[in-house]
Amino acid sequence: MRDLMDASPDALVGHRDGVIVYVNAKAAALSGYSPSELVGLRLLDLVGPKHRTNVSERIALLHPSRPAPVEIEESLLHRNGREVPIEVAEVPIVLDGKPTMLGHLRDITRRKELESWLRVEDRLASIGTLAAGVVHEVNNALSGALGHVELLSETLDDGPIDAEVLRESLSTIRDGILRAVGVARDVTLFARRGEGSTGPTDIHRVLESCATLAKGRLPGRVRIIRRFEGNPMVRGSSERLGQIFLNLILNAIDAIVETESASGEIRVFAHDGPDGRVVVEVSDDGIGMSREVSERSFDPLFTTKPQGTGLGLSIVRSLVEEVGGVIGVESVLGAGTVFRVSLETAGGA
Repeated sequence: MRDLMDASPDALVGHRDGVIVYVNAKAAALSGYSPSELVGLRLLDLVGPKHRTNVSERIALLHPSRPAPVEIEESLLHRNGREVPIEVAEVPIVLDGKPTMLGHLRDITRRKELESWLRVEDRLASIGTLAAGVVHEVNNALSGALGHVELLSETLDDGPIDAEVLRESLSTIRDGILRAVGVARDVTLFARRGEGSTGPTDIHRVLESCATLAKGRLPGRVRIIRRFEGNPMVRGSSERLGQIFLNLILNAIDAIVETESASGEIRVFAHDGPDGRVVVEVSDDGIGMSREVSERSFDPLFTTKPQGTGLGLSIVRSLVEEVGGVIGVESVLGAGTVFRVSLETAGGA
């Protein structure tokens, strides 16, 4: 068994009650230590700070007679202080005649880099989908402002301008410019990278921006109904939260477009949850999903759309989990869908 473990392509770490009793060469290379330096160390000494509480709780529950959790994402603290993202699966074995928990550690750095790239691509693809509507909004806002600038210029050629006329024109110009600035700000919210932020973020403001950007994709018969209540401050960056809810709203639009019988309502409702968290519901009266489809809706690469990638909702779930949230879906075929996201408040309540 030791020969097999030593030759394993995975990093292997054996521990008893949280103390390392065995490592193979792959684990030593992954951590930057030699095998002799690792044996005898506490397992928690090799765990990234933000994962130590969870790992400590898991160690307390692990027992050779119980099934061990599999494929848990954590981080390994390298000797140089760098955190290496890893995937861990633990199984009970007997080593040197004693019950031992053997952890299989897999370096997922490349996978995490790919996920990060896919998230940026997904975010920019959403903006690309909305580009025509965004341009239309900006054009309308600036065209009105430009029209009044030209009107004032012509009026000046004819003599002094009445103060009331000047005031009204300047007000219209200001409103148009502010509308254009607002749209540009909303686009910037999703186009920039700010994934390290944990908040606090005003979720009501984020949802308003999502609804504004999605207006350009709305068919004439479809409307977005917004209702925001309770605590607006949640944990997570505006970029991540914006990507989550913009994707959900775009999905709702697609679901309504697929059916002609829907009244065409998308409801975005934010309110306080019963557990002190903030709940956001994005619902539609579109085509809905069967039970089999809804159960797989968050699976990577699963899609029912001819041109779909199957990554949108998978990325949404990943982003929700990274900000400490939970997402669920309820759907009835032919009657619509509700996505419900529960978020931590900014104070961690």
